Amino acid sequence: MLVDLLDNAAWLLRPGGWLVFLLPCTHGFDAAAQLPRHPQLELEAASEQQLGMRYCRQMLTLRRGPGPYDAAAAAAARAGMMEAAEREWRELKRLLELQEVYLDGARGATAQAGRGVALAEGVGEPSKRALKRKQAKLRRMAHKQSRGRGRGGDRGE
Repeated sequence: MLVDLLDNAAWLLRPGGWLVFLLPCTHGFDAAAQLPRHPQLELEAASEQQLGMRYCRQMLTLRRGPGPYDAAAAAAARAGMMEAAEREWRELKRLLELQEVYLDGARGATAQAGRGVALAEGVGEPSKRALKRKQAKLRRMAHKQSRGRGRGGDRGE
């Protein structure tokens, strides 16, 4: 969608025209480095507004360069932006799959530890102290995860 916005803005804006829009994102988003590039648009300014602990929005200001709209350059830029977006999507999907595997393992370990089942990791049974530390760590992880989804959840009590 962002690729379409940039391409249409480059086509519709007159030379020297401005495009200003709000982009929802997470903290740490660097517009100069992470915003897709269009050959006829240049990032002039980016300012962040915090919306919470995790999310913010950026007000981005882009300016169209001089000269007529170049369809060939725009098509090449669009292909490059789409390829970069595909790479980023594949990487995000891989990270989400890894996170899901990790969280599924953590949930299973929490359930086992909560019932007092010894967690043997190929080396024998851990000590009671090690089990308690692991249970506390898993409760903290579950609490952090539940905080991201709203109120309530396991408070480790």
